[in-house]
Amino acid sequence: MRGSRWVYPYNRGKHLIAVTELLAYADESGTHSNPKYCVISGYIASPRQWKLFEADWKAVIGQYPITEFHAHEFFHRQKTQGNGQFDGWSDEQAIRLLNELTQVIHQRRMYPIGGAVEVATFNAYTKGERAFLTMAEVDAVGKLITSGAPSRPYQLAFVTLMTEACQRADRDMKVHFVFDSNHVEEPRAVQEFKKIRERIPNPLWSKLGRISFADSSQEIGLQAADLYAYLWHNFLTFGPRMTFERMRILGLLTRKRKGMGVWNQHLMESLLGHLSPQQRAELRNLR
Repeated sequence: MRGSRWVYPYNRGKHLIAVTELLAYADESGTHSNPKYCVISGYIASPRQWKLFEADWKAVIGQYPITEFHAHEFFHRQKTQGNGQFDGWSDEQAIRLLNELTQVIHQRRMYPIGGAVEVATFNAYTKGERAFLTMAEVDAVGKLITSGAPSRPYQLAFVTLMTEACQRADRDMKVHFVFDSNHVEEPRAVQEFKKIRERIPNPLWSKLGRISFADSSQEIGLQAADLYAYLWHNFLTFGPRMTFERMRILGLLTRKRKGMGVWNQHLMESLLGHLSPQQRAELRNLR
């Protein structure tokens, strides 16, 4: 459903329609080249909250000579050499835009979701162990029945995103996901979504709805997801060396949620702990 729009009629005549669906906008950062961390995160809210958010966000963007907000382009505006929409901006102008956009996020009932993965820690495991961490099925002695995704650590972050989104939904609600079609590979994401749903036993999955892909110029929530994912990836990668401008905005955004769940060695070992000693030994031999 590339580029599709969700339509939610809340009021029909004098009758109020109950909220039965939530919508999550998500983006990824650090899933290419050789990152220290990969992040998949975004925001979840009711359709009504997204509608209000979209109007407010567009009103802010409309005050500036730009068409939409892209975090990477914005925070690298000094390097665009006259080709970017933020080229030549003063610090005062940049601060004002960021303050106004973060205020839009804060005034709506939208909640951060998502997770990150320590890539080097993941890659330190053998191919067999990485396959199990990414949902490969194994038999009683540890032989692989299915291949998993041993070269794709971001699948663990995807699981966190889906879990936290479903935890935000009431029992009879459905959660629909929208990803940026310019950042997320559609066939890959659809495959991961289906695989997680089928191979990880979780009662929360009854709340999973649809997955779709859109351009951030059309689905405005993706611009907020882009900002959140970009800043968390930057913080996890650079820590105290993160620029003051980025650290300040991340500090504002984390008022809604202080931290980001990170798949480190402890969490990976806890998942591998479900294997018997024989199964683990067999997977360690698969390199």
